[in-house]
Amino acid sequence: MLLAFRKSNTAAGILVLICLLLVGSAHTAAGANDKWLGEDKFRHIALSAFISVFSYKVSRFHFNFSENKSVNCAVGVTLSLGSLKELYDSKHPDQTASFKDIAADLLGIGLGIFIATR
Repeated sequence: MLLAFRKSNTAAGILVLICLLLVGSAHTAAGANDKWLGEDKFRHIALSAFISVFSYKVSRFHFNFSENKSVNCAVGVTLSLGSLKELYDSKHPDQTASFKDIAADLLGIGLGIFIATR
């Protein structure tokens, strides 16, 4: 499963890299106050974990995908949504895009996949 996790989601990985570049160029002074242990990071972790588990369960049990394909779907869906959210944040002055948010999303994905496959 871990091997499939590493081999998969090239497109989602590219999307994350593009968003990281855009977020980095849009990083504002407000983003500098973005705390690693803030409530926002908990929300990113929790929502990413929920989306990962939900996506995994739907693809595994509703669409009858294999475990590896279900993991790939869950990671791809969750990475795409998290990356698009950060891209949205980077383009709106009232929002703050952050590398830390993406890191929290990745942590939530890992947690969600861990929970879903147990």
